[in-house]
Amino acid sequence: MTFYHPSLYVEFPSLKPYVERMQSLPGLKEYIDDPKHREANMLISAPGPCKITDARNKYTDWENTNINSVGVQAEKDENGRFSLELIKKKAVSHDTYEFEFKHPNANQSHGVWPGGHYMIFVNGADGTEVSHPYSPVSTLDKLGSQTYVIKIYRPHKDFPGGGKFTQALEKVNVGESLQFKGPVGYIKYNGNGEFIWQGAALPRKSKIGILVGGTGVTPGISIAAASIFGNDGCDVKMLDFNKTKDDILCQDTIDGLKSKNSKKFEYKHVLTRDPNWNGLKGRLSAEMIKDFFGASWEPEDHVFFFICGPAAFDAHCKKVLSDMGYVKNNNFNNN
Repeated sequence: MTFYHPSLYVEFPSLKPYVERMQSLPGLKEYIDDPKHREANMLISAPGPCKITDARNKYTDWENTNINSVGVQAEKDENGRFSLELIKKKAVSHDTYEFEFKHPNANQSHGVWPGGHYMIFVNGADGTEVSHPYSPVSTLDKLGSQTYVIKIYRPHKDFPGGGKFTQALEKVNVGESLQFKGPVGYIKYNGNGEFIWQGAALPRKSKIGILVGGTGVTPGISIAAASIFGNDGCDVKMLDFNKTKDDILCQDTIDGLKSKNSKKFEYKHVLTRDPNWNGLKGRLSAEMIKDFFGASWEPEDHVFFFICGPAAFDAHCKKVLSDMGYVKNNNFNNN
């Protein structure tokens, strides 16, 4: 995964008078001073008054990239679905694969906003169609394909039937095509602490908590990356829940976020079934919230928790937060 600096969207009749003003914006001076970026990430139109909006970056500018995205441009059937060919399938752990799907046009992005996802459809073992929402781990500026990291839920004593969707997905071979629909999702992160919930803007946030389980880490990462690599000033903390150490996904990407801004991004893994684990253990609790996030994360308008994981995980996290006084939609929700 490649990470990028923030872009600034500007309208003005002449660049020179506004260079000083642009360089005064947090996080942009070093970027703008670099000759490689002086023009590449600015949109300039003239004549007209100067208009400087919030700094956006290639993780949050889905309104622009979505115009040229596969979700907009792909030929769709009567159900609004489109087909993408699987071009890469790589095992990354004992039960997890990296799947890469080719876009019809090499210049198309995936167009999924931070926190959003596509619905993916596949035929199960009995021939019945099953679907599941997933978020790409590839970035908005990645053109020509989109990549997913997906855990396969095989049968075991606690889940005798296993996951119908993921077991069927594991049998899909390179060269075959699957149907997609979207992008969809209730939560959109526009950067700079701005969350959109079902089309309505929430009060601007300065603290973003991310509570994720299993492959729910991927949309959580997209929000964290949008904030950290966009340098939007928000404090981002993530608790990533898994059963064992071997179940942890996207560690390299998480470490990349941490190395980029260790002051603004913190994370801890929480394991539920690993007796040799010396870190946090068990299910989410009020004590865990208080200890990890701290006293400044009280139930106020500037705090928001993004939740993503299996249904039971989501429901449990919501109950814990609600019992602590956090307000659904304003302070927390899942996608």
